Amino acid sequence: MSSPQSSPAAEGSVQAFPALPRIEVRAKFFFEGDRKFVLQGVTYGPFRPRTSGGPFFPSLEEVIRDFDLM
Repeated sequence: MSSPQSSPAAEGSVQAFPALPRIEVRAKFFFEGDRKFVLQGVTYGPFRPRTSGGPFFPSLEEVIRDFDLM
């Protein structure tokens, strides 16, 4: 294990990120300051069961195609 003196942060090689606005929860909504912050996303799955009863997972090619379509 390296000592704190030899870590990248100690050597100054880690870049600091600018401060981002804090997202706050108010009731059932998110806000960035006074502006409502809207989250957007998708879900992927569930998949149909195999005829043998086990779980079905798509092939890599099917996953790539599906994500291209999204």
